[in-house]
Amino acid sequence: MIASTGYPSPQNTTPPHATPRSVVRQRAATPMMGSYSAPGTPTPTPPPAGLPTGCINLSAIAGQFATFALTSAGSRALIDALRTTPAATLVEVIPKLIDDMQEFVGLVTHKHGSEVVREVIEVANQEQREQLLEMACVDIVEIAESSFGCEVLLQLVEAVPEGPVIKKVVAAMAENIYQVMISHTARKLVVKVLSKQYSADVMGVFEEAVVGNLLQIAKESKGCVTMKRCIDLASKEFRKVLQDYIVAYADELIPDQYGNYLMQHVIDTQEAAAVVADKICAKMIMYSTNKMGSHVIEKCMQMGSEATVDKLVKKMLEPENLEMIIKDQYGNYIVQNAIEKIHGSMVLTIKEAVAPFLSDSQFGHKIEQKIARRVKWFQSTAEKVPVPADQNRREVPAVQVAAPTPCASVP
Repeated sequence: MIASTGYPSPQNTTPPHATPRSVVRQRAATPMMGSYSAPGTPTPTPPPAGLPTGCINLSAIAGQFATFALTSAGSRALIDALRTTPAATLVEVIPKLIDDMQEFVGLVTHKHGSEVVREVIEVANQEQREQLLEMACVDIVEIAESSFGCEVLLQLVEAVPEGPVIKKVVAAMAENIYQVMISHTARKLVVKVLSKQYSADVMGVFEEAVVGNLLQIAKESKGCVTMKRCIDLASKEFRKVLQDYIVAYADELIPDQYGNYLMQHVIDTQEAAAVVADKICAKMIMYSTNKMGSHVIEKCMQMGSEATVDKLVKKMLEPENLEMIIKDQYGNYIVQNAIEKIHGSMVLTIKEAVAPFLSDSQFGHKIEQKIARRVKWFQSTAEKVPVPADQNRREVPAVQVAAPTPCASVP
């Protein structure tokens, strides 16, 4: 006889205090209290019971498109139906589906709804794509700020050729240029539109809006990044306009925590460096002792010609400027950078100029070390006076060869 061990018998495999499976299923089907849904998100309704989602007839769902599109199973069934329905039938069905998209914003900004709309775009003809894009223009900011909606917009802009509808899209972006440029997702639409290289007739209103709001956009973190992409993708003429305006706003952008990056971005040629250097020389102390301004000065020295570097260094070496710059936590880097960039005898000039201030600066030892290395380099590579060709030739003394001694005759 087997003694009782206290463990469940083989016939009773349910662990003690276990919850029956029927109760688990019931709890899983019951929504949790306090469940959260994003505000403004349409509440999906299950597909009608009389119409199985696996075999949707697109011609028979008039008025129920959104009901299916906003559910996971319904959206998959719609996508399958759009892919398998003959082209001749789609010509008649797609206009009805578009008419059913009354809540267009809620549809394209929804995870499942946007997938269905993107599939509709794939099978739609040119006129129907333009109709969808025109519907999006009404609430373009709200759609573009949604990750799902922005993908729909990008697909439509790619599919629709330049024309009146694209012009409406660009105009709608121009009306809301600040919101579009500083949005993490909507700026993708800006990049897409600029990459299409539309004509000046289409882009004119957009360019005017960007220039009119340039300062506000450049001082915002995401706006600064978008402006840099605008400069890279803009036409040659518009790029020149943007660069001119950015330089004109130098006094406000150079010391700004985000604007300084835009200013550095436009200093990409010796000509641009020379123009910005003129602005810096007018307020050398203010920009040199500012963290952001010091970065702009270093970029000018990096991209500028020898004349531009000499101009900045000479302005820095003025006694009323040098003492404050060399003692500042940011200005001392300007001095160190200048030591690396100067040419020729300017090395000795800057050595003499900074010598009286090194002992009073906590950064003096770093500057002194750089000067010592630079002076050593200058002395080792100093140009020598060229020697004339005839004097440069080394004369080899003639070797005196003794006359051979006559051999003694052999007896």
